[in-house]
Amino acid sequence: MRAGPDVEVIGDALAPPRVALLVTEALAARGIADGHVAVVFVGPGEIAALNAEHRGKAGPTDVLSFPVDEDG
Repeated sequence: MRAGPDVEVIGDALAPPRVALLVTEALAARGIADGHVAVVFVGPGEIAALNAEHRGKAGPTDVLSFPVDEDG
């Protein structure tokens, strides 16, 4: 049995254990005790491409988030 949320950190822009701790604390502050969160660090080119593909906006952005437990 897993204790708490599953936090997956991809990339090393920040120390993965620190990112996992901060995500876990943020979820706990919102009363979320279980689930899966993936944090992926990408460069400006990749985030700009994702921003264009998923939001129809040109250029880089700071954060994109995607639900994984909903239809569509």
